[in-house]
Amino acid sequence: MLALGVGAAIEGLQIWAGTYRFTSGTIIDSLPPPWLLVMWAQMATTFDFSLRPIVTRPVAAALFGAVGGPLAFLAGERLGAVTLHRPLAPGLLLLASSWTVAMLIFCSVERCRKNPLLRM
Repeated sequence: MLALGVGAAIEGLQIWAGTYRFTSGTIIDSLPPPWLLVMWAQMATTFDFSLRPIVTRPVAAALFGAVGGPLAFLAGERLGAVTLHRPLAPGLLLLASSWTVAMLIFCSVERCRKNPLLRM
């Protein structure tokens, strides 16, 4: 649920800021498409497996978000799923920042979930 909420907030911010627009699958143009929110929820399941190496390494998590987020959207544009607005640099910087924060949040939550001493 956290990943879904963070994802909705980040995607809503990106749409509001004019970073991109989706070419299909949207129900309301000012909101992220449902398929993208499902991808955020699915990503949350990967922290126990493929993303395990970055959970305890905040610098690696930040770099993964800063590089991986923008690259995913560049690939999505090439596939025709999204249109990135020009000039690219400001939008990619906002994507990198958003994804960095998201990855740090998710890794912190995962560390707390795994370690009973860190739970409140």
